[in-house]
Amino acid sequence: MLIIWFQTLLTLCYCLPARSASNDSLPIVDLGYNIQRATSYNNIRYAAAPTGDLRFAAPVAPAWNRSYVQEGTYGPQCPQATYSVPNGPNAAGANLTQSEDCLFLDVIVPKAIFDRRSGPSRAPVLVWIHGGGFTNGAKNLYNPSGLLARGDNKAIFIAFNYRLGTLGFMSGPSFQSEGGLANTGLYDQRFALEWVQKYVEYFGGDPRRVTVFGESAGASSILHQITAFGGSQGSPPFSQALIQSPAFKPITGNSMKEASFQAYLSTLNCKNLTCAKQKSEVLIMAANVAAVGHNLSGPKVFGVATDGIIVPDLPGNLLQYKAFSHDVNLMTSHTSNEGLSFSVAVPTGTSFEALLASVYPEMAPSTLSYVSETLYPAPSPGTPYNSDSDRINLFLSESIVTANNYGLARAFNNSIYSYMLSIPPGQHGQDVFYTFYDGPNPYVTNSTVAIIMQKYINAFAITGKPEGKDLSIFPKYGSASMVMNMDSSGVSPVIDPAANERCEWWQDALYY
Repeated sequence: MLIIWFQTLLTLCYCLPARSASNDSLPIVDLGYNIQRATSYNNIRYAAAPTGDLRFAAPVAPAWNRSYVQEGTYGPQCPQATYSVPNGPNAAGANLTQSEDCLFLDVIVPKAIFDRRSGPSRAPVLVWIHGGGFTNGAKNLYNPSGLLARGDNKAIFIAFNYRLGTLGFMSGPSFQSEGGLANTGLYDQRFALEWVQKYVEYFGGDPRRVTVFGESAGASSILHQITAFGGSQGSPPFSQALIQSPAFKPITGNSMKEASFQAYLSTLNCKNLTCAKQKSEVLIMAANVAAVGHNLSGPKVFGVATDGIIVPDLPGNLLQYKAFSHDVNLMTSHTSNEGLSFSVAVPTGTSFEALLASVYPEMAPSTLSYVSETLYPAPSPGTPYNSDSDRINLFLSESIVTANNYGLARAFNNSIYSYMLSIPPGQHGQDVFYTFYDGPNPYVTNSTVAIIMQKYINAFAITGKPEGKDLSIFPKYGSASMVMNMDSSGVSPVIDPAANERCEWWQDALYY
């Protein structure tokens, strides 16, 4: 039974000390509704605590509180949980300060930008959306110092928390008919991005030059923000996006959503959503851990789900129908062996057919046969893999991650930039450590490539193009499907291995 996709990416994350400052000599920013001190502005409240009647509801603006200067010392993570791994521990909620009152963001402003904030020149902004399988993660897992330094500290960095697990991605017919809002985590993200548009000028930032970036679930979130509301609400609250390894498995079937919601209510000893809203935070957090960490269907139900509103259809369909925001300058990326991170948790001896049925339990038998016999047939001299394990790796890579990259390129008429990290092992999540490289790191085996990647990211954020006098020419994806390959020998353009008929089939969503 597959209960693996996002669990392994969670184990790739490591926490760094939260950035904080509490010094009367530091500067103050007046946001109107509150007053904040420091140039590393930690734990700014961007939305009211989503508790009580606001639990399972859209975020709302925080109450005004100008009675004192906020020092940024309070800012817990949103309630966490991780999926169980066969024969392994469930690490949900270990050693973390958590609370439902978690809708905070950090703003890191280089001194030179802050000092000229009152002038006419405004700085570009990088906004990070963390990954973690939609059940785990937080804004302050990575230190952006190295990334900002590689761009000569010409950009502002912002990161935020959003609701996760049962509190952020519950869905289903009964849940919604009883007043619950599906995909509240996506609404939190949208609300935070709108906060950036409204307030980043106070820090010296340019709201017209906001680049949102993220990896895995964070990248998939950006994909869903681009396709949000089917593009019917105009431009998104950002102008550019860097989508790194957008891991996403569609959740469409109502039966699993409904079963998960009913099991959640049972854990709380409730019969309806009104009762769940009245439960204490302690019980709500325990139910979240139980639902995600011990429910074998967890990976299939706690993530972005079609809801007819912010997610009106599968993103692949919305991209094909041109029902998305077109005015986004886009860069994407993936690693060379995304599936390796997911396949390590597949129990030994699992057949490809059993794995496929577990990952896609609602797939019709005829479609299952097509995938296992035509798209990914048994290893032979004519297949792009030589072993059963490589077959599984490719299937997981393409169906969960790289087909999404290909679909985005196709939707944007190939007028995007894209790169691939191929330094061994090239697994899912590896690129995060290169993105935030800031000195010796056991997960970064080639610091030269890490620095080059960071320079490309900064150039894209600052100028809209990954170009620089000391950087190799970065081609657009184009009709030739070119990506900049970053491997142990350096960087060079190659044809994207995701540009194939298998990824096209996954994007066409013919399995639903």
